[in-house]
Amino acid sequence: MSEHDINKIITSNSEIKYDDRDIVLSKLMESIEWLHNKANNGRITNNDVKIINARITVFKTLAYMCSIYNQVKKDFDIEHLAKNMESLLNEVKRSNELKENENKLKLKESCLTEKIESLGEEITKFKIKEI
Repeated sequence: MSEHDINKIITSNSEIKYDDRDIVLSKLMESIEWLHNKANNGRITNNDVKIINARITVFKTLAYMCSIYNQVKKDFDIEHLAKNMESLLNEVKRSNELKENENKLKLKESCLTEKIESLGEEITKFKIKEI
């Protein structure tokens, strides 16, 4: 995927959006694959010390790039988990608030029921007195 294609996706109104981290991961993965292929299948045929050192340098670079890729990916995963945890905590808070409100309503309902029963008894007493 070229940089132009990525920019096109970023600026389009479609549902697929890339953030900077996705672009970095994509570019790192392309570079890792290219370096891996070059190191394993390059046109190096003799065992010259300079060529062997160059190949070692390429593998060191590859390992470093993999390390960066993993760190960026781990940071992304941690951020994603933190967002999910925050969302779950908000749901728990809402649930607790709803339960608390429900308990308050039940308490009010029982108080009103007692008042209605009490008024009913007073009305009955009043009717009996009138008779």
